[in-house]
Amino acid sequence: MKIQSVFRIVAALLLLIGAPCLAGGVIDIKIAGDTADFEAQRESSIGGSPVTEATRGEADSLRVFGDEFITDFAVDEGRPVFQFNLADIGAAAADNPIVQNATLRLTLLSVSPEPEFGVEAWGRGENLDAPVLFTDSGAGAHYGSAAYARVHDAGFTWVPATAAEPTPVSLDVTTFLNARYSEFLDTGDPWVFFRLQADKSIALGDGADTTFAFASADHPDPDIRPELELTLIPEPRLIALAAGVLALTLVLRRRRNA
Repeated sequence: MKIQSVFRIVAALLLLIGAPCLAGGVIDIKIAGDTADFEAQRESSIGGSPVTEATRGEADSLRVFGDEFITDFAVDEGRPVFQFNLADIGAAAADNPIVQNATLRLTLLSVSPEPEFGVEAWGRGENLDAPVLFTDSGAGAHYGSAAYARVHDAGFTWVPATAAEPTPVSLDVTTFLNARYSEFLDTGDPWVFFRLQADKSIALGDGADTTFAFASADHPDPDIRPELELTLIPEPRLIALAAGVLALTLVLRRRRNA
């Protein structure tokens, strides 16, 4: 086969395979938390079965809290649920199927003095096809749903001095988001959920009275609302193929010119 013919074939392959991969590039995406976020709560008391429910939360915040409101008899607990819609990524998703980095960004507004526990971030291990509203019949079940698992290695705690002003909190959730993003591409279900909760059991007799307040998606300051920050990249094998085709094209071009 003449070198000119080989060149034409390789060039065609580059256009059909390589160019789209290279065009996908690396992109950074920010997804704002959805205003459907809510507080899942549970009330427990001696001699009674625990009761779970969901509430809208405060006007601009959601809380992780433990409150023994009747000493040695009843305790109330709260866990906020934050929601994100991966469909907000748009058309870039098809060309960039891998999450290179993912960060969950929250803002701590305040914490009670001398907190009795720290806070953990958990994620739902399956996507949903729609947001969950606090008025939905199953919203309260998100409090203790077994579909959630911890998405980082250890709890994180603040002392009051660090929470005098809004305090940014950044958590690496890359592994978790890769699974959720793959499910989104496979099934089309785009809704991803995070739950914050105490890093230990809150028991009667502990005298719990601690609250961590985080900015919600309804907060008037958009700069401190919940946010997912993603770095997306093309599939590595396609990048390598495109690079190889491009290199071969350049070699053949040099030979022809020589």
